[in-house]
Amino acid sequence: MEELQALLRQAQDGDVDAYGQLVRRFQDMAVGYAYTVLGDFHLAEDAAQEAFIEAYHNLCKVYGPRAFPAWLRQIIFRQCQRQRRGKWGASVILGIEDDLVSEQPNPEAVVARREMQYRLRCAIADLPEHQRQVIALFYVSEYSHKEIAAFLDVSVNTVKKRLYDARKRLKERLLIMVQEDLREKRPSKDERFVDKVLQLIAPDEKEHSEGIYKLLERPNHPLTLQWRQGRMSQSHLDWMTSRIGCLDGEVVSVFGVYDISVRIGTARVRTAGINLDATHPEGRAQELKEKTALASIEAMRAQGYDLSIAFGEEVFFSGLGYVFAWRELGWDVDTDELTSEPPDFELHDFTPDHREDLAELYNRENELITGTAVKPTYWHNKHPGQFQGWFWTNSKGKPVGYISGGAGIKFHLDLDYQVDLDRGEITDALRHQINEGFKGIREPLSPYAVCAVQVEGNRWLIVDGKGTRRKQRRHLVVNAGDKLNVSLRERSLFWVDESVGDPEQRIQVLGKLARQFYCDAVYFDRLPYKSVLGKRLRQMHSCQIQPDSWGGLRGSRAYVIRIINLRSLFEKLTNELSRRLRKSPLAEWSGNLIISSGGEEIMLVIDRSDVKVKSGGTAENSIRGGQEIAQLIVGTETADEIVEMNQIRLSGKAQQLIEVLFPAQYPQMENQAL
Repeated sequence: MEELQALLRQAQDGDVDAYGQLVRRFQDMAVGYAYTVLGDFHLAEDAAQEAFIEAYHNLCKVYGPRAFPAWLRQIIFRQCQRQRRGKWGASVILGIEDDLVSEQPNPEAVVARREMQYRLRCAIADLPEHQRQVIALFYVSEYSHKEIAAFLDVSVNTVKKRLYDARKRLKERLLIMVQEDLREKRPSKDERFVDKVLQLIAPDEKEHSEGIYKLLERPNHPLTLQWRQGRMSQSHLDWMTSRIGCLDGEVVSVFGVYDISVRIGTARVRTAGINLDATHPEGRAQELKEKTALASIEAMRAQGYDLSIAFGEEVFFSGLGYVFAWRELGWDVDTDELTSEPPDFELHDFTPDHREDLAELYNRENELITGTAVKPTYWHNKHPGQFQGWFWTNSKGKPVGYISGGAGIKFHLDLDYQVDLDRGEITDALRHQINEGFKGIREPLSPYAVCAVQVEGNRWLIVDGKGTRRKQRRHLVVNAGDKLNVSLRERSLFWVDESVGDPEQRIQVLGKLARQFYCDAVYFDRLPYKSVLGKRLRQMHSCQIQPDSWGGLRGSRAYVIRIINLRSLFEKLTNELSRRLRKSPLAEWSGNLIISSGGEEIMLVIDRSDVKVKSGGTAENSIRGGQEIAQLIVGTETADEIVEMNQIRLSGKAQQLIEVLFPAQYPQMENQAL
């Protein structure tokens, strides 16, 4: 008990090695107990590993070593229940494991082995649950009656009695076979179980933040300076579902889950958002990249997520089962087309962090825009210091609109450099100042950089690189009166990160701001296509919408999507689906519709626009496909286009139903959601 107390205390202080000792001590018991609940060693190992990861995250709740075994058992039981729900309604009563025949080349031996395993599992399954528990715990490893009693939170005599009764029910030969089978499956036979728990643990915010920051803030990593203030701290990061990979005590990979509520019409869907995934470039660490991600995805279902939406490297995420969802859209309009009349209301400055009153405005305006996230998301702007905010009020002083954004100016130069620029010269001193401004953003100027004078004394373009325009970097320098503004583009853009309010009022405000900051155009980052402002901008001659971001600074990137729990997802969609049916020619239709996605299957029971969800059943109407079903759910394109592109199989009346249930939504997610 003293040894357990010391290990527990050290683990509670963040000692991973001490926790490893606890895992080694209780791994067989954890898997054995999970096996009695689930009847499948693969599922039992998964549940036990998730339980140890959850336990690590909550060790502070354990008061003393005597409480630890029973506390751990409760966590294991919860994880087993989640695993049961995760089997999509399939039976998990002590079935035959798939890998029993993998090493059996002789067909007769395969049949014999299957029959023996079936008899063993049936024999154990026939025992009452309390006897099944002690048999598994006693024979899976060398646990004493006292240790089993502490784990089950019963007396030693109770354990002895249950073990005696169980042995009586099992014949001697069968008992020996059960013992051999359980010992053969015990995780303590090697370090694999412990390694997986310790390598891929849920990070603890207190213990692992610095290790994650060290990984994210290494030289030349994108967005190095933004994690501590905007992207990780004070954010909606779900530490329990996120995963880190560790080598030699160092965090070398991270797959971070942001807990967000995403709109699909009127529905609100719990979504695991991914925009924090990084792996150290060193070789051994790269081996953990995919494992870290998969461990987190496994945890998403257990933690109650319906969908996962990621923003990043398409190829990597496609290997994890994600499919294309939508491109990020960049809009821009010429400043000259915006009204030149200043607004007749006062603008108030604010720091664009979370504010309840402005979040309420945002949620109200976007309540039906698929793909957007319900605020609050980040408590602090994820690009600290990059944007400014302006809001305006009604006659009662209540905010009715706001804009957060900026001129895209990355740094300033002293006016003295105007002389060099007018000569078309990049002197050593000017090169040094520009390179200092580029630190953490772009590579230093190359030897090929030249200065082109656009308007003497006012505008200059620095062109860097040989070859075609696509291969060149072009930076605009503008005289702003008291300083020289340097941007990373060849056009000066006023960048709108987020805006809410009457469209005409916003256009007035943006016209004023764009001219105030000497900007040629206004750029809207990820503005939803179906937004009220989007509808107004599309009427302008200069409006351009491109699958691009950062005003052409980088190639277009995609959001990708993955269904985590098909049933819970559709349970949240039922009211929205009913609403769509009521407004359609199928309002009076009744029948059942099977929806199958990647091995999970549900049935929609439709009774004259009333929609309910069942786990199973049969129906002549069906929609069957893989993860691409997620594209239908968010309305990436029209339903018939999605079906054709992905070879989704339809039967019965499904062709008419998909057009009503899954209309095109052209979703878009705002920058400050992920």
